[in-house]
Amino acid sequence: MAAKANQKSKVNTTWMVPDTPAWIEVGKEEPETKKVFMKATIIDINKDKTQVKLTKKEDNEAIPDEVSVEKVYQVNQLPETGFSDMVRMDNLNEAEIINNLELRYSKDIIYTYIGPTLIVMNPYKYIESAMSEQLLLMYQNELISKGFIDQRETPPHTYAVAGQAFSKLFENMKNQAIVISGESGAGKTENAKLAMKFLTTMSHHDSNTVIRISKGESSIEDKILSCNPILEAFGNAKTVRNDNSSRFGKYVSILVDKKSHKIQGASITNYLLEKSRVTVQGQNERNYHIFYHLLKGCSAADKKKLGLVDPNNGLPFDPEQFQYLKDGGCYEVSTIDDYALYNEVQDSFTRMNFSQHERNTIWRILCAILLLGNIRFDKTTLTDSKPCSIIGIDFSKKVADLLDMQYNILERCLLIKRRKVGNDITESPLNEQDIYANRDSLARTLYDNLFTWLVKRLNLTVLPSELSEKQLQEQCLSIGLLDIFGFEVFKVNSFEQLCINYTNEKLQQLYISYVFKSEEQEFINEGLKDHIGQLSYTDNQEVIDLMDKYPKGIFDLLDESSSLGSSTDQQLFQKICSTHKSSQFFILNKSSADSFVIKHTAKNVEYCINNFRTKNKAEISQDIIDTVLSSTNELLGDIFLGLVGEEVKQKQFIISQPKKPSKNDKFLGAKFRFQMKQLMDELMNADCHFIRCIKPNEVKKKDYFLQGYAFIQIRYLGVLEAIYVRKEGFPYRKNFKDLYTQYGDMVKKFRGVSLKKQIEQKANFNQISEDIIAQLLPNVDKKKLLYGKTKIFTKDDVGRELDELLHVWFQKKNDFAKHIQHQFKVFKFKKNILANLKRLSKIVKCFRRLAAMYKMKKQRKKFLCMKASVFRVKVIRVKLFKKMAFGIWKDLIIEQLRKERKKKSLALMMKLFDYHIKKKNFNNYKAKVQSKKKQIQDQLEREAEIKQKQLQEQQRLEKKKREQEEKQQIQLQQYQTQGMEMCVSPDTTKEMTMNTENSNEYSNEKKSNEENSFQMDSLNQSLNMSFVDQIPNHDKMIHENLKRGTLAHRMTNLINQKKIDQRNMQSSDTFDDDNDDKETSVIDNYLNPEQTPEELQGQVNIDKVYLSQDCMFNIQNIQESLKQRILENDYIQFCKDIYKKRSSWGRTIPFEKQGFHQKEPLKKPLTNISPLLEPIAIKAFTRILKYSEVLKSKRDSRMQAYKLLELCFDQDSSLQDEVFLQIAKQLQTDDLSLKKKYYSLMAIYSSFISTSSNTIYPLLNCFYNLTLTEKDEINKQRCKFIFTRIRKCFQSPRVYLPTKQEIQMIENRKSIMVPIYIYINRCIFIAVESYTDISSAISFALRELEIETNQRNYCLIEQITIENLDSQDENNKVIIEENILGDDEKIMDIYSCWENEKDLIKKKKLKQSFSAKIIFKIKNFFKFNKYDIDSIFMYFAHCCQDYLNGRFVLQDNVIVRLALLKLINDYNSIQEAQKILKNVKLKLHEYIPINEKSESLINNWQTAALSLCNKIPQCDSSQARTLFLNTLKKHSFLFMSHQFECHFYTSDSYQRNSFAQNSTVEEAIVAIKPFEILILEKQSKDIIDQFKLSEIVKFGKQSQNRITIILGDTKTFHFQLKDADPYIQIINQYIKMALSPV
Repeated sequence: MAAKANQKSKVNTTWMVPDTPAWIEVGKEEPETKKVFMKATIIDINKDKTQVKLTKKEDNEAIPDEVSVEKVYQVNQLPETGFSDMVRMDNLNEAEIINNLELRYSKDIIYTYIGPTLIVMNPYKYIESAMSEQLLLMYQNELISKGFIDQRETPPHTYAVAGQAFSKLFENMKNQAIVISGESGAGKTENAKLAMKFLTTMSHHDSNTVIRISKGESSIEDKILSCNPILEAFGNAKTVRNDNSSRFGKYVSILVDKKSHKIQGASITNYLLEKSRVTVQGQNERNYHIFYHLLKGCSAADKKKLGLVDPNNGLPFDPEQFQYLKDGGCYEVSTIDDYALYNEVQDSFTRMNFSQHERNTIWRILCAILLLGNIRFDKTTLTDSKPCSIIGIDFSKKVADLLDMQYNILERCLLIKRRKVGNDITESPLNEQDIYANRDSLARTLYDNLFTWLVKRLNLTVLPSELSEKQLQEQCLSIGLLDIFGFEVFKVNSFEQLCINYTNEKLQQLYISYVFKSEEQEFINEGLKDHIGQLSYTDNQEVIDLMDKYPKGIFDLLDESSSLGSSTDQQLFQKICSTHKSSQFFILNKSSADSFVIKHTAKNVEYCINNFRTKNKAEISQDIIDTVLSSTNELLGDIFLGLVGEEVKQKQFIISQPKKPSKNDKFLGAKFRFQMKQLMDELMNADCHFIRCIKPNEVKKKDYFLQGYAFIQIRYLGVLEAIYVRKEGFPYRKNFKDLYTQYGDMVKKFRGVSLKKQIEQKANFNQISEDIIAQLLPNVDKKKLLYGKTKIFTKDDVGRELDELLHVWFQKKNDFAKHIQHQFKVFKFKKNILANLKRLSKIVKCFRRLAAMYKMKKQRKKFLCMKASVFRVKVIRVKLFKKMAFGIWKDLIIEQLRKERKKKSLALMMKLFDYHIKKKNFNNYKAKVQSKKKQIQDQLEREAEIKQKQLQEQQRLEKKKREQEEKQQIQLQQYQTQGMEMCVSPDTTKEMTMNTENSNEYSNEKKSNEENSFQMDSLNQSLNMSFVDQIPNHDKMIHENLKRGTLAHRMTNLINQKKIDQRNMQSSDTFDDDNDDKETSVIDNYLNPEQTPEELQGQVNIDKVYLSQDCMFNIQNIQESLKQRILENDYIQFCKDIYKKRSSWGRTIPFEKQGFHQKEPLKKPLTNISPLLEPIAIKAFTRILKYSEVLKSKRDSRMQAYKLLELCFDQDSSLQDEVFLQIAKQLQTDDLSLKKKYYSLMAIYSSFISTSSNTIYPLLNCFYNLTLTEKDEINKQRCKFIFTRIRKCFQSPRVYLPTKQEIQMIENRKSIMVPIYIYINRCIFIAVESYTDISSAISFALRELEIETNQRNYCLIEQITIENLDSQDENNKVIIEENILGDDEKIMDIYSCWENEKDLIKKKKLKQSFSAKIIFKIKNFFKFNKYDIDSIFMYFAHCCQDYLNGRFVLQDNVIVRLALLKLINDYNSIQEAQKILKNVKLKLHEYIPINEKSESLINNWQTAALSLCNKIPQCDSSQARTLFLNTLKKHSFLFMSHQFECHFYTSDSYQRNSFAQNSTVEEAIVAIKPFEILILEKQSKDIIDQFKLSEIVKFGKQSQNRITIILGDTKTFHFQLKDADPYIQIINQYIKMALSPV
């Protein structure tokens, strides 16, 4: 059954946030379930996104406290009356559908759209508002005024569906069909009558057509409506599920004239009347209505004529006195008035022109059937030659009398079986069982043939007699109404239920085929196969095949068995079971030997095989035929043979030459299937409209809604699948020619060109349609449009917009006509005005003369007043001038006196000073002067010597500069091979050369230190380097170290050089200002041992900057594929497509004006964005204008740029694209100063805000073209800079907003110099960009430090130091936190984060000091040899940093030794260290761990270190580092470890989500070493536990902050920390490296 199974996608949990209402599935999909869904509020969702915690809206035990996410559904904000069309729901799900239907049902709104399908809830009561004549009139007026019924504006109703079918009939000139389906009792018959009523009454509204009706004759519309009472009386019956259940199917085709739109007639086709009901009914059911109507409504006189009176007492028979009416035990129904309906049937017979003879014959047949049931037989007289006798002969004689036949013929028909053998006829008596079967067969046959004849007789009346069948097809179209039995399930289901349920399966397949398969086929036919997508639906073909597929279907097996006289029902049952036992839709009932179960689409149905063969046999016994045709009533024979009209004339021919019965004539199942095939073919050739009728409950109770029962019906009716496909598909479709006819005049270039002319010119209507849509909807999303071979397909909102545009167009035409009328009236009015102007001119001249005189008098008066005021002002000014002059003179005198007093005081002081010099301290003063004079002379000599060295150095640098230019050319060529060529202009080369002077000096110093490097390596060989492996080929390694120099030597030499420069500066009393412009080495500037951390931590270098590489390439040499894609996406065309159309005074503003620079703020955004985002877009443009200083602002331009980024950073991509286009629009100006500003702003914006995939290539196209067209070289660089930033930010966007320094560097197109700390406060600077990540920064540092080995074992660590200024607790006074930075993190995001932390501390006014820096450290400890000086230095730097941060547990004497070795390293010899220890008070934190609490050590460590100098052998920096590492290795078990603080606990077995519940969680420090892991107590750092890496069986992270390690002995460790990823990588790397402990 599931040809395409619906695959349940992953549940969306993004909306499941606390305090959100939700529907919860609490009940099963069972008929008796009152509530399937209930509303609750979400409290929380677990981390795995699998369970949701709830709070109940009411105190309802049905709602659990926690459910899985699959049972949680999103809630809509329902209108007061619910959604009239459920496709419009934002959140479309089963819960919302059921609750929307229940809400509307509770308000007596029983009609609801679900896309194109109408859902009707049976209210089981009369609702005036849904059935009134005023409502019918409203829908008729809507259809007449508009030509169609707008589903969006009119409430849902059967009238609306019928009206839509009527309008589509002539719009598409194609037959229409209304398919009404649902379970028995769901209201199909009532809705079919409503639809027929609407269609028939539409003819009365056409005033142009006159209908001539003979006096006393009913109209064709009335005749069609009159068919319903007759068909319902003879074809409907009361069942346990429905008081008015159709026991047959009918298809009514209403024929409408193509030209006049008038109903010309109708035809009725009936299907499978339930004949067995005539003789047998189920419990609490009735026979066909007409029998009860007759007994209730017929007069006493008529009853006597018809034999319905008891001859014993003369009283009319009651229904319970007839055998054929008393089986069900139900004779009256509260909802059915048998008396009134009998009169309605009689009236219908009159309107349908039934003659009195025809009526009498019908009543006589019905009475004969009732009396047949009362005939009884006596089997005691039965012998081989003598038949049974009849008991109650009065009934049998009355039957013969009613049928106008001889009694003996009827008696022989009932009692004797006749066989024809050759030419001889033999007779034999029937047994009692066969006699009763024969009697019932006669009764069923009479009723079935009567019903068939009635349908043909009605067709004779309602079909136009003057038109042939061919003329009807040519002149008329049809609207079909299918009202057929619904799905049925009883306690005992037989052959009739199999046929009925087979019909419903076919109708379900029709619905599936029409709604789903037609969608696929139409897409394929239109060449849109690639756009079909995933259309999932449930197909029931396998169920149909089980019943109908030749030759093994159940019907075929039944026909085969029925054709064999020797076969039985049990043999048929065994054949069916053996054939279909492997089918998944066939179930054998093991508890019963005569029943099987079929899994229908609706539900499982159990069928009883008994009497299948008998009921399937449609062939009538020849004895019965002969008996009926022996009647003297000719009409009775016509009714039995089904002859009406002209067919009666062929009666004798039909009787004399009967045709050989076909399979369809012999077997009822075959006949029924043939009718179904004809019906399906007709429906497939028509446009179908579906009405799905649903029962709210099974007990026919009003105002009682069972969600489970309704939900089952909605699901098997295929409604849900229709919603999803229709809503997600392209429901609005137009033929290209129809589109041109309707919308062509709205486009200027097609205006006035007729469709016929376009066809003659063989125009390309596909292209024309694209042009029309492009003009009418320029900003439409292309994804909402599809162009097929002959049609255009659009989304529903696009279709509505097209309809609205068409309506506006017609309204404009009407307005133009009114405008012309108005202008004519204006012309006449102006003409009358001009006629009166001559008379008015004299009055105007007089008025002007008077006004001039008045003005002159007023001006003279004003002049006189002003003259007097000027004199008074002069007097006041003279007084003020005198006062001011006196004040100035007074101030001058006072100042002069002050100067004179000062002179006298100075003279007195000089005299006193001379006296002091001469008399007291002359000798001392003279010595000091001479000493100072000598110092100045020495300083001058040193400065001269330095200047001489600088001159020599400058000459050397000029020589190196030429060499560097040659190297630069080589680098440019290498850069070209990577896809982008740098601009090799003279200016650019010069700039790059100047940027690399420092590296030239650095390389020169490296070469000058090679000899020292050799000496240092020789000394290292003599030391005891116990932790370093011995390498045999040490000579080769020494050679390599000498060749490239060592990191340690480079660092040492740079530090020593810096010390010399500082001593020289300290000995000088003056500073040379010219030195500010000189460029020095990058490392010289930042590897200053005397520089304090506060000077560098968390800062970028904005003084030493270099032009960014992003603007130093040839843009034409980018990859060819990228270039091609950029050129394909033209920026101008993109803007034309995406810009909103603007108009001014009714005229559209051209793009050339709209896309140019403007100085006024925007009133509306440039593009179509959400209304909620429009104010933000307008505010963003105001920021742009303030940045360019077009609008004045109190804030500087950089702050405006920051505010713009803050405004757009986390917004929707449509808003971010809008701002990109706003800035690009402002670039279209000739003002160079403004253009520079906008280039800078675009550079800032594109460095942090990513474009969408739709916008990136048009923007790249814009700046690609600007690079080629800009004349100014600087602007070209800016364009290339922006071009690169757009690409980089799209690939890897930023997470944090920038700092002010970063914005400044981007404005100037400069790289950002970031300090990377190598050793304590020594650092290098690397040039980074906004998009540089940690991985790239590590590569830059390795290249800067010239480290070529073990590169993957290094990392960058973020060290944050927070000092609590008011803390009394020494343990918490200084907090140092180190985090290993991930490779994908942006280095400038880290600086932004630091800035945010500082701002937060400042904002909260916390008494804390915050500092941070990035440290270059070892990530994975690795093997190296004693000649690898770089690795030794990096180990020393790493361990020294950890030592000062208190990472190791050491004794006081070891701390003193380590402090001394560090001091020797810093000053390169033990002698210098001794001098420093004697004469200088060193900073404590540079040599003693920060967490050291021993006061004696803190106060006396220098003295202890000085006494230790004699015990340390003579060594330099390199040897001191080696001794430092050996000492640390010997005295600390934490040597070579990475440590992190965490919470941990252990368990004997792995338990997933048990961390929070474990009561033994401890705070600890975990140390990861190359071969083992230690767990330490946090305060004392005592070892709690430890294990080897080789013992680990499994390890990994449960979440971002949790690590789990499982050992071989099933012991499990759980660690909870800040970030688990770096330490997981370290453990993994150690296991891979398999290092032996050092």
